[in-house]
Amino acid sequence: MIMDLQENMRAANQRTFEWVTSMHQSILDATKSYVASFAKSAPEPQTWTGPQGASVPDLKQLIEDSYDFQARMLEENKNFSLALADAWAAAAPSKNADQQPEQ
Repeated sequence: MIMDLQENMRAANQRTFEWVTSMHQSILDATKSYVASFAKSAPEPQTWTGPQGASVPDLKQLIEDSYDFQARMLEENKNFSLALADAWAAAAPSKNADQQPEQ
């Protein structure tokens, strides 16, 4: 029963991941096509005459920094969840004999 649940969850996760990846690719392809078309037909941008502030941050670096932080948070949340599972397993060893808490 537990293996069926785990296998079903893994299969559902894999299908979801494949769907998200496919949607990302479709959106990326459409965006590239739109940007290429827009770049060809857009008039020259006017020069900005407003106040000059700090330099514009590098968009790719902002994305990298954001995802690095999110990856660290995801790993921390995973470790926290596993520690909670270990704590609960230790509290009910008869029901979770095959799940030994880490020492």
